[in-house]
Amino acid sequence: IVVLEGSSDCITGFNTFNNLQINCTGTRDIAPSGGTQKVWNTLTLTDGTFDVRGDELVLLSDAIGTARVAAVTGGSMRGDFTIERYIDQKEGWRLLGAPVNDSATIEGWNDDFVMSGFPGTDDPGATFTSIWTYDETFSGLSENGFEEPSNTTDPLGIGQGFMVWVSDGLGVDLDKTIDLKDSLVSGPQIVNVTYTVDGVVDVSNHGWNLIANPYPSDILWNSVTISSSVSPIIYLYDPDLEQYDDFDYADSRVIPSHQAFWVKAIGPAVNATVTFEEANKVADADNFWKVANTNEIGMTLSGYGAYNSSRVRFNSNASAAYDPMLDAFKLGSLNPEYASLSSVTTEGYDMATNAVPDDYVNFAIPLRVFWSEYQPSNPGFNLTLSIDTLPVSLPSVCLEDLLTGEMTELTVGAQYNFYSVYEQKPAPRFMLRGSASACITSIDDMGQGNAPKITIRSSNDNLHIYFNLNESLAAEVCIYDMLGRKVYGQATNVKNGLVDILNPLQTPTSFRW
Repeated sequence: IVVLEGSSDCITGFNTFNNLQINCTGTRDIAPSGGTQKVWNTLTLTDGTFDVRGDELVLLSDAIGTARVAAVTGGSMRGDFTIERYIDQKEGWRLLGAPVNDSATIEGWNDDFVMSGFPGTDDPGATFTSIWTYDETFSGLSENGFEEPSNTTDPLGIGQGFMVWVSDGLGVDLDKTIDLKDSLVSGPQIVNVTYTVDGVVDVSNHGWNLIANPYPSDILWNSVTISSSVSPIIYLYDPDLEQYDDFDYADSRVIPSHQAFWVKAIGPAVNATVTFEEANKVADADNFWKVANTNEIGMTLSGYGAYNSSRVRFNSNASAAYDPMLDAFKLGSLNPEYASLSSVTTEGYDMATNAVPDDYVNFAIPLRVFWSEYQPSNPGFNLTLSIDTLPVSLPSVCLEDLLTGEMTELTVGAQYNFYSVYEQKPAPRFMLRGSASACITSIDDMGQGNAPKITIRSSNDNLHIYFNLNESLAAEVCIYDMLGRKVYGQATNVKNGLVDILNPLQTPTSFRW
């Protein structure tokens, strides 16, 4: 570490510092035309003024780490500096923000990667718009809030988030460094968030705000101050996995510099805010999208190189409905080729993290497999659902395939392979059940000797189901179409006998015992 103390003086030459601390009684200058000063790790402003107007100050970034400005405890900085952010992995959508003051504009990114779709970009007439902002106050569905910039001269506001397509050429992995130049953002930064009620759509469409880490430093999310009407859960997009991940206050997760994220207001409020302070800053964690709760069922949906996760957490304060302070909505992948996995609340909302009552025996939680609004190139998919984690008190779960009727007991590391066809929001495909559900591996195993307990026959448009069970059981006879949608259901008690389903999509069912 290099500490510059004493009275005013100038820095000259071309210097690269690992750590640089300004702790002087006056002003420390970078002399006019005095060279470029670079910092690899941390710039600390303890006392005095660091005047960088003379020439260049650059906070560097590479695959190992990104330089930062530590919590400003007494010093200050005058003039503009450059802060870098190294980006690798896949091309695609990223959530970005500006870790500099609000005179920076979109043009600061325009020289780093190709933009299109609005004035000032390389291809303003293109039908593909590569940058979007978001306005929560638009009525109707949540997607109505996306707005195109008017020009590359539009400002990158403090704490404002942007959805940005970053690419060096279609299909080419990234290996680039972006940068912005402006003055330092320091001190408390208050970002307003809104919740607009229009009476048209449900709570899952209201309250979404795209904001950003305003500082040139990583910050710890659970130290940020939020209003009581703001959910403690935020959403970051992982461009490599092409899926959203949710951060909870309890997770002690870090938000990198340059990173934008979604935050959700949970109801109308006056002056709902997210307040960032210098004390929120932490050392670089090198986690610019490259990331535990042990009391959860962790699941992964995989196929065609994609991985999508979902989790169910047991909590004595939770309900089967949407719990704003505990549950995280499932935001689907932005890649139309990738399926998403969610658990479903009693209202029908899709959850990435779903807190449920801590009953490890009697739970029954629907799971949905869905795609984005854009149809994929392939209408059918071979997918795998894996169990990654289970609570200690829950050695296994029962997975019921609502399309095939198959019940499978799954332990940690177990997988279930299945076929699914594209639908934007189909009915739940699975039911995740506790041990109270007499988990049976499959219909093929339900026989005794050569006499199966359940036999299904069809004739013309009719179905005939023969039951030969050891005891009378409550049952629901259901029919699902090839999209996994329930098109018929009839509750009954069965033991021994025949259930005739005559023209099930047209006429009532006939039961013969």
